[in-house]
Amino acid sequence: MKRGEGTGTIGGELRRYRKSRRLSGTALGKRLGLAKGTISKLETGALPVTLDFLARFCHELRLSADETKTLMQRASVLPATKRGNTDAAEFLSLLPFDFVSLDWAERSQRTVARWEENADSIEGFEPLAIPGLLQSEDYAEAALKASGVPTGNALTNALHARMKRQAILKSKKVFRFIISESALHVSPGHNTSRSETLRHIIALIERGSIELGIIPFSRPIPVFPPPAFYLFDQSRVYIELPHGHLFLNQATVTSVYSNLFQTLKDSAAFGEAAVSFLHGFLKPQQRSKK
Repeated sequence: MKRGEGTGTIGGELRRYRKSRRLSGTALGKRLGLAKGTISKLETGALPVTLDFLARFCHELRLSADETKTLMQRASVLPATKRGNTDAAEFLSLLPFDFVSLDWAERSQRTVARWEENADSIEGFEPLAIPGLLQSEDYAEAALKASGVPTGNALTNALHARMKRQAILKSKKVFRFIISESALHVSPGHNTSRSETLRHIIALIERGSIELGIIPFSRPIPVFPPPAFYLFDQSRVYIELPHGHLFLNQATVTSVYSNLFQTLKDSAAFGEAAVSFLHGFLKPQQRSKK
């Protein structure tokens, strides 16, 4: 038996459902617009199973709501609530038709929002950008464009979904972010959008809504800088990649990222030091408007 095909694994379940519909890998691939080799890699675990793929897979094979929910939770792309399950009515509000009709970028924002809602603590590291929860609308729009979201309805809907996520910052959850100084130099749009974002972040820190750590160029980082990642309750990891996002919940994986976050945290400046650092990136006339 190949890796990932065992009973109970997500790959094994995909294979079982495909065979129950008497579909070959080639036939299923044609229905989903994928190569036979891609289907094989998903079933053997050589490729990660994404929310986008599962939404189309479950819709195409006409799986029931419970079957779809179980598959998505097993693949760690659908978060469980604090009660350990997902409300069926809420779930059906997204699947199958409404959810698969959404653009991928909007689905991505809604998926992350669901994880954020169900977590008590959210921690994230961004080496080259401001975290999405902290972006001004102009910055967020430019960032989405830069990530490949086409202009028009796709961009409008994804932007609305991203900005809607920020309402969670008013909750009593723990929000802890770490960015490198590089993230303050990189601006996906005009400098004004970056300045607006920095003023917004300063206000969030001063209100006690978030903790933000900045790793300046002057401080050595004892680990090779990893890509951006987020931790939900120290038990789930979210990684956003150009080809799609990954949600990981294996204990060995989450412990690696948890330790990595702690190491980065030890190298970062928080509190008043972070605020002072942010002010240094604002022009005198911009600071006077604060």
